[in-house]
Amino acid sequence: MWSDIPGWFNFEDIYREVVRRAPKDAILVEVGVALGRSLGFLANECDVQGRKDLVIIAVDPWERAETAEEPYASEYAKDRGDSFKTFQRMVTTHMGSSACRFQAWRITSKTAAEIIGKKNSNLRPWFVFVDADHSYEGVKADIEAWRPLIVPGGILAGHDYDSNDFPGVVRAVIEAFGPNCRRPPSSWLVEDPNRTAAMKNTALAIPHAPWAPNRINLMSNLRNALEQASDGTFKTTYGAKYYKEFADKEPWMAWFTKIIRWFTYDTDCDHLLVLQDDVEIAPNFWPALRAMQQAWPSDPICLAATHSAGPEVARQGRHSYLCPNVVGWGWLIPRAIVELLCKDISAVGLFHEQRPNDGEDTFLAQWLTAKGHAIRHPVPTIVDHLHVQSTNEGFDNHTHRRSTVTWREYSPSDMADPNWWKTAATVLPLDLWRRCHWCGEKEVDAVSVATGIGLCAKCALTPYRVRIESSNAALLEKWSELHIKMLQGEAFKVKVDKAISKLIAMPLVTKVTVLRSLGIEFAIPVSEADTKEAREETALTIFRLAESYGKVLLLLYKLDSTEW
Repeated sequence: MWSDIPGWFNFEDIYREVVRRAPKDAILVEVGVALGRSLGFLANECDVQGRKDLVIIAVDPWERAETAEEPYASEYAKDRGDSFKTFQRMVTTHMGSSACRFQAWRITSKTAAEIIGKKNSNLRPWFVFVDADHSYEGVKADIEAWRPLIVPGGILAGHDYDSNDFPGVVRAVIEAFGPNCRRPPSSWLVEDPNRTAAMKNTALAIPHAPWAPNRINLMSNLRNALEQASDGTFKTTYGAKYYKEFADKEPWMAWFTKIIRWFTYDTDCDHLLVLQDDVEIAPNFWPALRAMQQAWPSDPICLAATHSAGPEVARQGRHSYLCPNVVGWGWLIPRAIVELLCKDISAVGLFHEQRPNDGEDTFLAQWLTAKGHAIRHPVPTIVDHLHVQSTNEGFDNHTHRRSTVTWREYSPSDMADPNWWKTAATVLPLDLWRRCHWCGEKEVDAVSVATGIGLCAKCALTPYRVRIESSNAALLEKWSELHIKMLQGEAFKVKVDKAISKLIAMPLVTKVTVLRSLGIEFAIPVSEADTKEAREETALTIFRLAESYGKVLLLLYKLDSTEW
């Protein structure tokens, strides 16, 4: 039995997790094998979990025997100091059928990494566990040798993360990955180490309102979800480098300014992440966030994707939209932009004087837009809102309380891939509550059943929105009837099949069909009395709207009769 092999071994949980999570035919490497106790457990665990597809490579030079003062001296003495023979004896005596589950490479860690790293090698590992030379130089060399070889999504880990007994191990790991890699009782682990290296630095700020009912419990839940330890660090390797809660009871202008200055002057991070204390985050929040940072390193990102057209963006297979809006319960901004905002921080006070009823999210959206920055919204979002009680009384009577497309229906592995996010972005106008989505000024007169988009009567019907050039009197009459229906609260839900069938002979019909296949319903007022030029102008107007809006609710019809 593997447990009869002498040796130190206390990372069973890591090996169990690796065997369970490893992709099919994955390669697992143990660097530093000694007598093979941990290797025996790993091989046996593959049998226990039915993972015969996994390939295990054991790397150790077995080139010297332990001295009489060191562990296992008596075992090595049985083989006249030949440590490799001692290992082979342990395998034969104690591993049973699991002995055939691995390959033993009697070479140094550096040589093994060089062999696997050759151009045509198909042996790149998904998992590497380093437990060899425990000096700072040795651990650093092993990390540098094996880290680049690990396939995307893989794991690099090691043993003896103990500052008292093995300070060199701790120093090398912290230099490579930061202080948040420890896995109790005494190991370290980094998921997807190459992606972590590419985008490590994030500072997390959380405006916290402990005086509001239930916010203390919600904040505690959020800390746990973020995998935050009691000392303020993060258990996950993806966690923020800096973290601070802003819990003073003060106007938003004060704590917002504090956050901007804290990030600018007290941290050296690439991105500022701000989360409200009553948000719910996806279980794969950190890996997905890192993937977004890599996909859009220069973009300000509003993590709260609340636009009513979000489901249509998702249906089209796109993973983000651009909209001049920020919802305050989750956003991420690159350092260069935050530093500019810090220099212009007096704009916060000026904004509040001019618009005392608006909050920090409206200010940030307007400031970013004025500076020429497109605000990106991920689809799906990795945050949702657990709103209990507003801390901005009077500002919460709107639809921006929940995300419209969340992580719950998506694959965590997809969301952890930067390339998955790099689809074309749909450009959307402001999604305003109680006000027209088009002009943003007038009250909504009608709301689409299909999309939830609301329009005022003027924007739905005036010529500048959709050109109407026709001598057909029935057309204008029908326009008026539609206007009345809208004012009575009826949606734009009108049968269009008959209208399309009557347009079959017209040049516009193929374009109309394309639009409908995309789920876009547009008002295309057409009359046989219209000239070819007028019809083409109408079509161009519609396509311009389609490209900029993503999904606008209008109506397709033809009025040489009064039938719909």
